[in-house]
Amino acid sequence: MTKPMIKNRPELDNKIKHILKSVANKLRGLYLSEKYGNVIIPFCILRRFDCMLEEKNEEIKKALEVFAKLESKQKEAAIMKRCGVPFYNSKCITFSDLLGDIKNIKINFVEYIKAFSENVQDILDNLDFQKEVKNLSKGNHLLEMIREFADIDFSLTSVDQHSMGYIFEEIIREYKANAEAGDHYTPREIVDLCIDLILAEHAEVFGKKDKIIEVYDGCCGTGGMLFTAKQRARERLGKSDDEVVLFGQDVNPDAYAICKAEMLIRGEDPSNIKLGSTLSEDFWFDDMRKFDICITNPPFGVEWKIDQEHVKREAEEQLDPRTRFKPKLPRINDGQLLFMQNMLHKLKDDGRMAIIHNGSPLFSGDAEGGESEVRRYILENDLLEAIIALPEQMFYNTGIATYIWILSKNKSTKRKGFVQLINANLTKEDNFVGNGQGLFWTDLKPKSLGNKRREIKETHKSDIITIYQQNKENDFCRIFPNAFFFYHKVFVEQPMLDDKGNLQYDRKGNLIIDKKKADVENISYRAVSKDGSFVSVDIDSYLQTEVAPFVPNYTYDTAKTKVGVEIPFTRYFYKYTPPKKSDDLLVDIKALEAKIAQSMGSIIGGGDGK
Repeated sequence: MTKPMIKNRPELDNKIKHILKSVANKLRGLYLSEKYGNVIIPFCILRRFDCMLEEKNEEIKKALEVFAKLESKQKEAAIMKRCGVPFYNSKCITFSDLLGDIKNIKINFVEYIKAFSENVQDILDNLDFQKEVKNLSKGNHLLEMIREFADIDFSLTSVDQHSMGYIFEEIIREYKANAEAGDHYTPREIVDLCIDLILAEHAEVFGKKDKIIEVYDGCCGTGGMLFTAKQRARERLGKSDDEVVLFGQDVNPDAYAICKAEMLIRGEDPSNIKLGSTLSEDFWFDDMRKFDICITNPPFGVEWKIDQEHVKREAEEQLDPRTRFKPKLPRINDGQLLFMQNMLHKLKDDGRMAIIHNGSPLFSGDAEGGESEVRRYILENDLLEAIIALPEQMFYNTGIATYIWILSKNKSTKRKGFVQLINANLTKEDNFVGNGQGLFWTDLKPKSLGNKRREIKETHKSDIITIYQQNKENDFCRIFPNAFFFYHKVFVEQPMLDDKGNLQYDRKGNLIIDKKKADVENISYRAVSKDGSFVSVDIDSYLQTEVAPFVPNYTYDTAKTKVGVEIPFTRYFYKYTPPKKSDDLLVDIKALEAKIAQSMGSIIGGGDGK
């Protein structure tokens, strides 16, 4: 078997890279550079199909004669059973055959496309490929594209399924406008980590004999998370292909088409992949289908205005068991927590879930606002097991901090009532080594890919999983009761005083409040005592200790007090570093002055430092 071209990350084989660059050059003038992907993606899919069918075409040709009277779906199933491929081209020809009749290349290529089975036609329709063929027919562009791609070996023995996914994602990153790879693609090592965290506990539930594991991704993109989840589940649980079933949905037609194509190639059921907005067009809404494993990387900081009408209407039906959005809705400018609620609603009672967020869902929103209420719902129902801070610069289109949330409706006894925080976002500057652990990432070599400059290797993943399973506090891990993240937002008021400092009252004898001096105190439900235990915090006691010494006449209205929930992750790992002593600073300043004087002397004195 030929060695797969791609192994651990989306770094293209030199020959493929050269051909894609050549294709892009040939499209210059006919397309804007950000539109090259409109041609390259469907041609990659077609060539992949072409390579898979090449050795099967003679067998398929005979089978089609036998199954000529069957309906399209029945014919697809019959071909699959007899020939071992879930799709076919009734012309039973290849790219090479097309190049044998250059004069009629356009007519033959159009007929070739139309000859694909119905399940492939849906993919090409969503890529709007007929329009691209018409455009390419101007001049010799269509012929050049077929020639270029005919020279790529996309057979399964040369490019395995894992590697082909990388190729598609790299093409999206390189050649699609407004569709950077981070919109659809999660680095494979992070997906591996998510699945390993899911399977790190309760694996006995998933590993039961004849247990069918259903995996769902509501923002599946090109399917990377789903396919990796299946591969990892098979490796860790010894499951067969038939015992891990994939389901997904995505709003992007390109990503949907690629995912569906990969489902076909892998022998999965492509009808399990849906096109449409998960928030407003949930294909599993009516039957309330539940899944064993839910995993997703929703878009960060994207407004959900286009889904607003449906989401609000669904949220109003709180008594309807199909309603996914139980607490208040988050602000319109970021829908991450809506995807969180969708996934939780679809999770089986013994299922487990991983979702990737940026920092916003941890702390955005005010007390009793939408985001805070979603966090409150999650913690009050004891659904959150752990949050893992990932290294920065891990994604292709962003270098910001990201976090994996692990949730479950059936937490183990040791986790009930608590949340585990793991900090894997340690930089070299931290020089942080403790408990036998080191940094949880390494520099990406030989070079960065977009904003991705770091990667997590197997040893790092293993370290993180160990910390998660041990569930004990150390330099990298903190564990808090759910109530620790709750707080009272108390509106502290001061009475009006006259020039002599006397309290002012209205005609009814009530204190007059000085609105200009109103203040707010956020008071945690729980605090850490000197011995490290968690103690409840009383509002009155707190105000007497923290406010009364500065504002003896303070008052607060209990009716205005609100409950908030936030998880300011970095605060819990902050280590105070005392500033340098003044004598040490003076030494540093003098050394710096001497260095500057020497540099200036070199400039003024002609470079000899005199």
